[in-house]
Amino acid sequence: MPYTEALIAETLRFSTITPQGVQHRAIKDQEYKGYLIPKDTVITANVFHIHFDPKVWGDPETFRPDRFLSPDGKTFKKHEALIPFSTGRRQCLGESLARDNLFLLATNIAQRFEILFDKDGPDNGFESKLSFILTPKPFNVIFKDRLA
Repeated sequence: MPYTEALIAETLRFSTITPQGVQHRAIKDQEYKGYLIPKDTVITANVFHIHFDPKVWGDPETFRPDRFLSPDGKTFKKHEALIPFSTGRRQCLGESLARDNLFLLATNIAQRFEILFDKDGPDNGFESKLSFILTPKPFNVIFKDRLA
């Protein structure tokens, strides 16, 4: 199931849910790399930029799950720049639960259904609306039951 894990990782990278991450606040004056960060400064990580940085990903605009696989394709490999649940001490506590649920949901849907774009529906491809959270523009899909 390494490819399924890679597919989920690439989906989380490509479709960053919280593009500006979660806000944090400096609890005291802090110097970082020669810069003073005053107490009470609001700090955010631009997760969208991190997930689409060509210096990190090479071809970030291309949906390529294999970037999370070993060269032989048999092992899932984590990437430190993939931070859809934030990072550090204030990382999302529900990350493990969310990843487990995404894995179970994706594998169950893929086993049971063939998913097709509806040719008669809106043609928005994978476009999204950017706001506090990233939401897909409307599109229609058809779930064909594999068991029927």
